[in-house]
Amino acid sequence: MNRILHILLFNLIFSNDSPVWLVVPDQIINEDCDPCNGFPIDLNQFVFDPDSDEINVISSFVAGAEIIISDDLFLDILVVENFNTGDIPEPIIVELTASDQEFDISTTFNITINPVNDRPIVTLQAEDIIYDEDCCLDTGIEISLDQLLVEDIDNSIEDLVLKI
Repeated sequence: MNRILHILLFNLIFSNDSPVWLVVPDQIINEDCDPCNGFPIDLNQFVFDPDSDEINVISSFVAGAEIIISDDLFLDILVVENFNTGDIPEPIIVELTASDQEFDISTTFNITINPVNDRPIVTLQAEDIIYDEDCCLDTGIEISLDQLLVEDIDNSIEDLVLKI
């Protein structure tokens, strides 16, 4: 009885898998916060590599804020003083890119920065303010907010007090 024996050799080639992002939740913070509520964010909860490769994460540039990512993947934010995005704060889109040295995979999340403690801005006078030079020596000149055009991102005009 003849037996035939076949030997098969397989050469397995493993490919590298790319990093995987889970959804990073949007954040809402107040300007001038230190530390900011919800930060630092542990990015290890939101990114992993199926091959257990080391991951590096970088952030996009954000005008008015500095995004800092530590070597152990904690993301923190430093917001410049008097940073604001308008009367109704619009979210800043932050792009994060994870790299395992072969693949670069990105995700985004939003940070909304609420304006707080900004000073009112007098843009111009609503009307000319004219007084005689000898008037009001005992009482002083009285000016009201109604005579000025004032903008304040933090408060309504009715909440402001004019002091000279």
